Amino acid sequence: MTDSVALITNLLNPLDEQFPAPSPTTQEAAKSAVRAYVLDLFDQQAEEALTWQPDPERLAACQAIIEHPVFICGFMKSGTTFTVGLLDGHPQTVTMPGDSHLVERVTERFNRPGDYRETMHGWIIGRLHRLINPTNQRPFWLFGQERRPYLDFIHYAHHWRDTLPATPRSIFLVYVLAFACANPAAKSSPRLWISKTPGNEHHAQTLLAMFPQARFIHLIRDPYPNLASMKKLQQAQGRLWDAKTITARLKDSLRQARKNLSQLGEARYRLLRYEDVLADPEGELRNLATWLGIAWDDRLTSPTVNGQPATSNSMFRQRRVVGEVAGKSTSRWRTVLAEDDHQIALGALYPMARHFGYRWPDTWLDYLRARLKSRPR
Repeated sequence: MTDSVALITNLLNPLDEQFPAPSPTTQEAAKSAVRAYVLDLFDQQAEEALTWQPDPERLAACQAIIEHPVFICGFMKSGTTFTVGLLDGHPQTVTMPGDSHLVERVTERFNRPGDYRETMHGWIIGRLHRLINPTNQRPFWLFGQERRPYLDFIHYAHHWRDTLPATPRSIFLVYVLAFACANPAAKSSPRLWISKTPGNEHHAQTLLAMFPQARFIHLIRDPYPNLASMKKLQQAQGRLWDAKTITARLKDSLRQARKNLSQLGEARYRLLRYEDVLADPEGELRNLATWLGIAWDDRLTSPTVNGQPATSNSMFRQRRVVGEVAGKSTSRWRTVLAEDDHQIALGALYPMARHFGYRWPDTWLDYLRARLKSRPR
């Protein structure tokens, strides 16, 4: 391990301990050290540029997956990270780490005034940061702690930048394909690539315009514990909890799930309940593998990030486990949601929760009373 890698690792480790609300000072120190390391990689890559050659077999394997993305979506804290972790280790998937924000960030970058190559340069720098520190949680250094794979990532990114047309989708594809080609844990015969961003359900039509053969997995979670996790997250980050706003956003996400399923059909848009995966990981993942057209593999029940055991990002610290399914969810939400929170959620979400198969202890009469309370006077 070089001195710079050791320094960065020592700065990254506290971020994991402080998750989900790292100290700004700690985060800035880690970010600064990673940036210096990344810029040094670019200097070395420039010296190698004239002699470096891509691996033709890897290029061909990556070319084959371009038109076969699977987008994982759903409301925040609904199990999207957990699900992408389960799919990560499969030998036929290329699974992108962290949230991709393909629609919001990538298209916004493309539409900025300026040179396409400059836009790509900034994008590649940001993606290298993501490979070293994906989510402020372990594992860090997704390509290992040797320089070579990260240098190859830059080389492959430049190769695909110069090969693909200058379009919004190409900005993201450069990342996907460079990740797949340079990865020390590269899959020899991948069939699809997977990207997740909570909220992608609202951009399904935009994503389909970019990738007409795209498929979607929409995570659904019981709204009560989903809201409790959101409240814990916002409190940990020092943000004001607004039950009405967050509940309304969750309702919009669930409505969008119904709309997308109706428009695209079950062959393209799959609803997956978080609780069902916790209760029967193998059964649910076998069904999901069949739907995706990939073979069953035991690694589908062990969450990883680029093959390394993943730490769950539960807002309840006692439920954070590494490389395994946490187990059946509990009714811990009752200790987090105040009665006002409960009534807001009940009045807004009771019929929707029942539609998705959740049987709350509340009755229809409770729902009607909560609705009456929520009406402006």
